[in-house]
Amino acid sequence: MIEASKKPKDSSRYSLLKSAAKLFCKNGLDKTSTRDIAQESKVNISMISYHFGGKEGLYKQVLMDFAKNIEAGSTEILDSFKGQAMTKESFYKEISAIIDHMIQTRIHHPEICTMLSRDKIEGMPLSQEIHEQIFYPLVLKFLDLMTRAQEKKIVRTDINPTLFFVLMTEGIFGFFEVAACKTKLAEHYVGLVSDPEKLKNQIIKIYLEGILL
Repeated sequence: MIEASKKPKDSSRYSLLKSAAKLFCKNGLDKTSTRDIAQESKVNISMISYHFGGKEGLYKQVLMDFAKNIEAGSTEILDSFKGQAMTKESFYKEISAIIDHMIQTRIHHPEICTMLSRDKIEGMPLSQEIHEQIFYPLVLKFLDLMTRAQEKKIVRTDINPTLFFVLMTEGIFGFFEVAACKTKLAEHYVGLVSDPEKLKNQIIKIYLEGILL
């Protein structure tokens, strides 16, 4: 599980990152000024250039810190299963832990997840490097997990591991994006947003147990 970031000794840098995430999520990069960020964070505007080289550098650092947080949490999960024999039970537990990690990530960092989603829709002009340097190696580890499970005949071999990963991750983050819109559809999934454990169990049933009786 990802924990909320603790305030470091360099409070001006921390405050800028926190306020920037809030404003970038709400207004986007272009509609957020350095003055807005300085006012929101109560930090001198010159500190933005000092710490990050400018507004775009600050934007990228918000995403980078978030990516490293995900990397640390994901690596902790994967390392905890290292050395264990690949069985149906161990695979189930590992995927369940990954699903929980994704849900907790979205719950604790909604603003930065929105920033990443927006950047993805726009073709990743600001986050492609982060995806390739940090997220892609993590995805490869997940694909290796799926492939090993297929070799042990735990997972069907006609399932594309990459497609499985994309559908699962986009489904989890997409669910929260839809829920944030508060449409009439929300009446049909009452309790799932407010109860992460119930949501996790539903996702596990869909992706690991299947929907057919």
